[in-house]
Amino acid sequence: MKKTLLFFISLFFLHVVSYAQIDSLRLQLAQASPKEKIRIQNEIADYYYRHDSLQKTIINASKALDKAYEYKDVAGQAEAYILLGSGHLKMANYQEAKTYFQKAVENFEELENNRKEASTHNLIGIIDNNLSKYSNALESFQRAFFLFQNLKDTIMLAYTCINLGEVHRNLGKNNKALNDYKQALNFYRFKEKNLTIFFNIQGNIHLLAGEFLQAEKSFETSLQNQRTTENVRSILNSLENLGDINLKNRDYESALSYYDKLIKISTKTANIQGVIRGQKKIADVFFQQKRYKKSLEFYQKTIEPAKNHQLELYEYQCYWGLYKIYELQDKYEEALEAHKNYSQIKSKFEHGLRMNEIVLLEARYKQDNQTNEIKVLHKNEELNKVDAKRKNTLIFSLIMGFILIVFLVILVYNRYLERKKEYAITLLQKEKISKQKLELEEKQKSLQLQYEIVASQRDRIELQKNEVQDSINYASFIQTAMLPPKKYVSQYLPQNFIFYRPRDIVSGDYYWIKFIEGKVLVAAGDSTGHGVPGAFLSMLAISFLNEIISRFPDLKAGEILDKMRRNVINALHQTDQTGSSRDGSDIALCIIDLQKMQLQFAGAHNPLYLIRNKKLIEIQGDKMPIAISYFSEKPFASHDIKIQKDDMIYLFSDGFASQFGGNFGKKFKRKQFRNLLLSISKMTVEQQKSTVATAFDNWKGNLEQVDDVLLMGIRI
Repeated sequence: MKKTLLFFISLFFLHVVSYAQIDSLRLQLAQASPKEKIRIQNEIADYYYRHDSLQKTIINASKALDKAYEYKDVAGQAEAYILLGSGHLKMANYQEAKTYFQKAVENFEELENNRKEASTHNLIGIIDNNLSKYSNALESFQRAFFLFQNLKDTIMLAYTCINLGEVHRNLGKNNKALNDYKQALNFYRFKEKNLTIFFNIQGNIHLLAGEFLQAEKSFETSLQNQRTTENVRSILNSLENLGDINLKNRDYESALSYYDKLIKISTKTANIQGVIRGQKKIADVFFQQKRYKKSLEFYQKTIEPAKNHQLELYEYQCYWGLYKIYELQDKYEEALEAHKNYSQIKSKFEHGLRMNEIVLLEARYKQDNQTNEIKVLHKNEELNKVDAKRKNTLIFSLIMGFILIVFLVILVYNRYLERKKEYAITLLQKEKISKQKLELEEKQKSLQLQYEIVASQRDRIELQKNEVQDSINYASFIQTAMLPPKKYVSQYLPQNFIFYRPRDIVSGDYYWIKFIEGKVLVAAGDSTGHGVPGAFLSMLAISFLNEIISRFPDLKAGEILDKMRRNVINALHQTDQTGSSRDGSDIALCIIDLQKMQLQFAGAHNPLYLIRNKKLIEIQGDKMPIAISYFSEKPFASHDIKIQKDDMIYLFSDGFASQFGGNFGKKFKRKQFRNLLLSISKMTVEQQKSTVATAFDNWKGNLEQVDDVLLMGIRI
């Protein structure tokens, strides 16, 4: 009774402290300066996040983000993006969470905060791993590993190795996963006293090695050392693995107990994927116990959340369970429908895995080429050293010549004795070699047959690749035809240049120009993604712009973007529901009246740069896309600017600033991009385009282009 009373008293004081904390923050917010309000608003959002009030987290983080953009507080923007991403991640809104984390990475790069940049790469990798986008997940975790390695942060290196192990385990590469977990254990062993994580890593190593008894002991020890709600991922991993081991040993009651705990902790911590995994595992246990009614119930209630959160692996596994149960119950119509759903979803999932494998193979091929180039360079260095030593070697050779002749005579005589022994041994081994020769011939025939099969598969893949390549080339021709020709652009803007560099054959970046009633309308856009998906969106955007201007020629710049956003939302059937498409464009649009020397600008994420008298003026766009978002009902702002002769106006996508390169493989970044434009602004437009192209190629070097690149320059 005393313990119960103490518990309620403690709970009462915890609530009092919590309310006191949030009231204190609100009081500080009311009295703070404008810039200080950004930090406090983020702290309020963080408070709600820690207390699982996710909608309030998103509302307060959005307010902090608006203020941070208003006062150009990059650090405040980054923290707001992290809180928005974390809130959506807890709600399993993976695409929204990933978008916010990517924005945070850009801010941390600008701030040169490598530690937080690396941690955010880890979060992006976890999302891609959950969505079975394994090549993207590996790329994010490897970037995090590189940054933490430079920081010599062994604890975060251990966590990153655990993440890499999970991806390799999902890809079925258990040897690589085992190496990742061992490396994590080495990083973690002498730097951290948290035994929950330590024994969890040790359990995964035993499990991958097939040592199930030792693995079970390690996972149980990990749970015994858990500290309240800390280390949730390690606790959930230990519970799931213990359930799997007991299921393998047919200890069904213990397996159900562990899976039930997995669901309860996942529910408490808003881990939807953990709930889905636990429900699916319980359904598997009931199936093995032949308790088909209970198994059917759990499979059915798992399918819908798995589908809503794009977890195709669990969705098709549940349909397979339904198929087997209906088949055993002679319900053939229901079994056929379940098998049809299973086949469709599994085919889609395995196609994604094959695409991941192709990306990994391409990366490995590029890495091997780079390694060979390095070997050639080292060989050339060695040859230069040999030439330098040649004279000394010649003199030394003359001195050693006589000695070598003496040794040669001795060696020849010893060789003669050895040959006598070898001849005797050869006679004994001749029969053994004959038998081995026959065995080798059989193996050679088998290898030849395997080679022919592989060659046939290679030729088929090459044919398919060529067909896809031809289709993309034709799509490029169509996309180019939709862009305004150089002659048309120069007719209304005589002094201009367009630096347009698609990453692939077709591009998600696009530019658009129209002349209406004495005004020139210019736009530079960046659609979601690149390649074929980005090209589709870019052509859709150009079509919408042409349609809007032809119907409403007198609209302001912001009103044009409002209508364009509404057209995109309707055309792509975008809604606020989880799983709905969020694709669209970032764009900068301006209306230039050369007679009145007046410019009107509106932007979706993208800004406009105006350089006058060697000073750069940045007019920021609204921080919302041409697509559905939390700000879909907010109109785009129109900015009126008085322009002067010889002003330089620049519109661009984020591809140039995002390019990796230089001596350390870092991004070009916005600051360096602005300095480049300032340095070339007085040149002719032809010289500017040439200088920009040279700067981009020199920075990129031998690295791969990461995004489409577009830069438009206009001299008034």
